[in-house]
Amino acid sequence: MGTLTYTKAGLASLFVWLLWGDFCLILVGTAVPATLQVNLREMSAPNWLLSCILTTIPGILNMTVCPVVSFWSDRYRGRWGRRIPFLFAATIPLTLSLVLLGFSRQIGSWLQSAVLGGVSQAALILVVIGILVFCFQFFNMVVSSVYYYLFNDVVPTEVLSRFMSLLRIVGVLSGAVFNWFFLRFVGTHMTEIFLVTAGLYCLALLLMCWRVREGEYPPAPANAGGRTGLIGGVRTYFGECFSLRFYWLFFLANTCFIAHTVSAGFNLLQARAVGIDLDYFGKVTAISGVVAAVLLYPAGILADRFHPLRTLIIATIALMMSQVLWLAFLFFNPSASAAHGLFIAITAVATPASALYLAAELPFYMRILPKDRFGQFCSANAMVRSLALVGGGLLLGLAIDQLAAVFPAKDYCYRFVAIWTVACLAGSLFFLLRLHAAWKKLGGIASYSPPEVGDVPSPVSQSSL
Repeated sequence: MGTLTYTKAGLASLFVWLLWGDFCLILVGTAVPATLQVNLREMSAPNWLLSCILTTIPGILNMTVCPVVSFWSDRYRGRWGRRIPFLFAATIPLTLSLVLLGFSRQIGSWLQSAVLGGVSQAALILVVIGILVFCFQFFNMVVSSVYYYLFNDVVPTEVLSRFMSLLRIVGVLSGAVFNWFFLRFVGTHMTEIFLVTAGLYCLALLLMCWRVREGEYPPAPANAGGRTGLIGGVRTYFGECFSLRFYWLFFLANTCFIAHTVSAGFNLLQARAVGIDLDYFGKVTAISGVVAAVLLYPAGILADRFHPLRTLIIATIALMMSQVLWLAFLFFNPSASAAHGLFIAITAVATPASALYLAAELPFYMRILPKDRFGQFCSANAMVRSLALVGGGLLLGLAIDQLAAVFPAKDYCYRFVAIWTVACLAGSLFFLLRLHAAWKKLGGIASYSPPEVGDVPSPVSQSSL
């Protein structure tokens, strides 16, 4: 891979360290929002604040930190490579943020008793959580902006699709482990959950930075027009990433899809609203994760055979159908057995669809975007998607608060979340179909090549969004 050469043992070692790092990244990504979601609700935090902490703050940082780090790391040339220095620098402060989050209740109580006696304890705890979540998400954005670019630099192209399938399998199993064994404790053992995940995260990332080696890179791409400095970099970034409609179709398809995940900030509350307790939810979700892990490798084979773009279209249709089933809860109050049965039916449809989407998503990025500016275009995609997370998170939270006033029955307002999910998936499907049409005009599966900036083929330039 470039200047890197692997034996079979060396390749196996590379896979082990990268997959172990991803396991811990996904574990943290599952544990933090689930734990905060339940604990914030128990502290009677309004839904708009819950949505702000879980989606708006990460969205704002995705719009600001991710582009800077991605553009910088694409062009950085250091002794230890261009990605690993960023990962190493962010690991310790991120770990410290997680540890302090685990003690946020204690910190808020101490502030109220020792410093700010006139302020309510609950308000201080919410402020502490908000500040620490911002710190955690800031450094987590550095890691998540760079970690997945590393694969494109160190994993040989000949085994990249198989590695991506294994990566998704490990990620799904990580989520399944948390949901099966630990989800039931998020409301009672917040400190312990954050301490364990922080320790695993720190150990995994530091070992990965030590054991994985990057090769030598060609000289960094020059800024457009020979521009230098901050202004030159900004003009190059926006000029290259946002000048072609083809890439806008790519960005908007992903934006609509990520917008539907805003509803995940309310998934536990949505389940409880229809009579599904946390333990049952966690076990069904864990089983679903194991099934998805089994399906991911054959799903990766299908994505390679039929092309990731086509695979995503099929997966999005299936996911939209599964979410339509949630709308049934708007029209009747099911018994516990009926609610459990419908939840299992929804999961049965969504699980293979999610496996298909997960298997195709990263290969889709790699098959569509320019390789030499992969991080840069990924960050542009993240920037546009973040607009949906920032605005969508607040909008959905405020809408739920308004619905709670109109439908005062306990937690009934969360049954409307499925409307948001279906609408966002429909938008993603629309832009995927438009992108597919443009992709075919650019050569399709036989001869597609990413369009260069300034090279706008006439079939695409004449089309509108």
